[in-house]
Amino acid sequence: MKLPDFLTRIFLGLLTLCILNLDLGSIVNAGPAPILTGARFVYLAVGGNEYLYPNNRNKVICPTELDGEYVDIMVEFKGYPNQSVTFIRQGGIALKKTINSITPTKNGVRTLYRIKKEDMSGGYIILTLDAKGANGGSASASVEGLRLIP
Repeated sequence: MKLPDFLTRIFLGLLTLCILNLDLGSIVNAGPAPILTGARFVYLAVGGNEYLYPNNRNKVICPTELDGEYVDIMVEFKGYPNQSVTFIRQGGIALKKTINSITPTKNGVRTLYRIKKEDMSGGYIILTLDAKGANGGSASASVEGLRLIP
């Protein structure tokens, strides 16, 4: 079945506009990528009890039998206060969480990541931070692993 000539022209015209729109959109939205460097854990909190995370070590002594359903992890990195950041836990169940409320600090920005203790496969967490800037730029950084030691 052959389409009438005018329908073919309309279809090709719309296709051309879509292609141009995508092309122009990428040019217009291309801005400086957000800064996302120096990512590190600041502290770990279980059941309201806070455990410091000094010297970027990847082990924190923390009794896992503490009361509390959630594990809170404060992450600090250099970046823009208004960028959105998605935390992806790798290994086990993949969790994604986009956080827009980021607290500026003298070393960069901090934000809190909260997961359920039951979702921690073997008590091990690796977080990947994906940042999107206001102008459409993006950046990624991995945070070292964190293990709860009973």
